[in-house]
Amino acid sequence: MSKERLLKRIRKWSVQDGRSYTHLDFSTYMSSLFADLSQVYNTRKGTVLLDDQFGIEDFTSLMSSMSPPEIEKLSQSFMSLTQRYETRLKNVFIKYEFREQDMGIIRFGATAKVEYQESVTNIKFHIMLLGNGSVAIELSE
Repeated sequence: MSKERLLKRIRKWSVQDGRSYTHLDFSTYMSSLFADLSQVYNTRKGTVLLDDQFGIEDFTSLMSSMSPPEIEKLSQSFMSLTQRYETRLKNVFIKYEFREQDMGIIRFGATAKVEYQESVTNIKFHIMLLGNGSVAIELSE
């Protein structure tokens, strides 16, 4: 089974003028994974005709008055979305991380396992809800 989504492979085939598809290195694989995850997180729920559950609920009105139950609901929403739509990640765990220096940003820490060429790698990344309504993802070290 390939490590990249079918439509991305088809797009590469057309760009490569029919040359054979090469195996992805781990860096390219992770870039693809995070680009797809970013797409899920930056799509509002109910805007995709084929799947009305695809995407995250609109949280922009909650940014000014986030309470612990709302933060927990968002954390669970991110976990559910990740497990449902990004099957390359296993054992996903997402939790809220408070940082005083993150004014206007709600940050979640995430851990998961990713399989690549018959080996399993533990990864850590951050999901950040920005004040403009977008979601950013950054790989942790």
